[in-house]
Amino acid sequence: MRNLQSVALALALAASFVVQASQSDFARGRVLDTSDGSIVQRLTVPDDVYEWVVRRDLGDLRVFNRKQEEVPYNVRRPAGREEFSAWTSLPLFPLPDEEAGTPAGLDLRVEVTESGAIIAYQGGQVGPGQARAYLLDATALKQTPTEMKLEWAAGSDGETVSRIRLETSEDLNSWQSLIAETTIARLTNAGGEVLLDRFDLPRRKARYLRITQIDGNPSLRISRVTVRHRRSELPERRWRTLAGEPVEGGWEFASGGWFPIDRLQLTSPLNFLVTAHLYTRMNEEDDWRDRGLRTFYRSSVAAVVVESEPLRIADGDRFWRIEFEGEGLNAPELKVGWLPDEVVFLQQGAAPYVLAYGQAGVESRDWPLIELLRKLNGSQPVDLADVPFARALDAEMLGGPDRLVATPDPIDWRTVVLWAVLVLGVVVVGAMAYRLLRN
Repeated sequence: MRNLQSVALALALAASFVVQASQSDFARGRVLDTSDGSIVQRLTVPDDVYEWVVRRDLGDLRVFNRKQEEVPYNVRRPAGREEFSAWTSLPLFPLPDEEAGTPAGLDLRVEVTESGAIIAYQGGQVGPGQARAYLLDATALKQTPTEMKLEWAAGSDGETVSRIRLETSEDLNSWQSLIAETTIARLTNAGGEVLLDRFDLPRRKARYLRITQIDGNPSLRISRVTVRHRRSELPERRWRTLAGEPVEGGWEFASGGWFPIDRLQLTSPLNFLVTAHLYTRMNEEDDWRDRGLRTFYRSSVAAVVVESEPLRIADGDRFWRIEFEGEGLNAPELKVGWLPDEVVFLQQGAAPYVLAYGQAGVESRDWPLIELLRKLNGSQPVDLADVPFARALDAEMLGGPDRLVATPDPIDWRTVVLWAVLVLGVVVVGAMAYRLLRN
C-alpha cells in the first residue's frame, strides 16, 4: 500500500515538471550582433525566418542568451509609416533651344522678389514644340520635394520617349546636377496607354530646377510640372519573383513561406497588356478566394521599360492563382513584396544572443514586454523608434529540418496520474471489501 502511494506521488511530481526549451529544439538560428548601449534591442526579421517557421504569427521563434535562457521578446509589425504631401505645381518657363545648350548658365532676363520667386521672365519667344529645356521656380516650397511628375501639353499625340537631365541652382547662374539622366515616356500597347511620367528626386534643397532634354528626339511639350514630399519611416521593402505552375484554366504560384506579403505584380520579359482573374488562399487545403479582375501591363521601347504599379493586397496569403481573360501569357511570373517584421527583445543575461526559429507544435509566447520596458524605465513609456537595431549574422542549422515535423502528442501525465489514483483507489476498496467478506 505504501509502495503504491510512493509511485502515485512520483507520477504527480513528474506531471508538474516542465522542460525548458533550448536552441537545439529549433531548426535554425542566427547569432545576433547587438549594441552595448541599450538594454532594449530590435531586429529586422531575416527573409529565411519566414521560410523556416511553421506558424503564421512567428510563434515558433525565440531569443536565447549565452546560457540558453529565453529572454523576453515580442514580434511586431513595423511601426513606421509613409506620408505624402499634396502635389504642388511649380511655375514653369520654357527655354529656347539655343539657351538650353549652355551648360554653365542661362543668358536670361529674370526679375525676382526678395524671397527669390520669379515674377518676370524674358528669354525669347518659344514656339510649340521648340522647347528643349524648362526652368522651374521652387522657392515657394516649404519641404524638399522627393517626387516629380510631368504632364504633356494638349495635342502631344503619339508615342514619346525622351531622356532628360535635372539640375539645381540657388542663383540661376551656377547649376549642379541633381539627376544626370532619366527617361520619361508615353507609350501605347494593345489599345491602352501607359505613362512613365514621374520619378524620385534626391533629397536636396534647391530654389530653382532646370529640366533639359539630352537626346535627339522631338522636343518636349510639357504643360505642367508638379512635385510632392514623401516622408517614410518604413523599412526597405523585400521582393521575390515566383515562377508559375501551369494548371487547368490558369497558373498557380506559391511563396514558399509565411511572408507578410502586401504587394503583388505580374511580370514577363515580353511586352503585354492582360486582364486576369486573381484568386488567393492561405493553405493548400483552403478554398480559393476571389480577388476580382486585375489589369497588368509591361511595355519596352528603346530600352525603356514601363510596368503597371504593384497591387496592394492584404492577409499575406501564401498561394495565388491567375486565370487570364482572353489572351494571356505563356510563362508568367509573380513578383511579391513585403515589409519585414521586427523582433524587440531585452539583453537579459550574457551575450551572445541567438535568434532560434522553426519548431512544429511549439506554443506561441506572449511576453508583457511593454510593461517590462515601462518598469525598467521608471514607469515612463519607451519610444521603440529610438531603440537600436541588432544585426543577424549568417544562419546556421540547430536542430535541423526534423524540428519542422510534428512529433506525437506528449503523454498527458496529469491524466495518467489521475487515472492511476482512481484505479489504485478501486483496488484498495476492493481489497478491503474482499477482506470483510472473508471475515
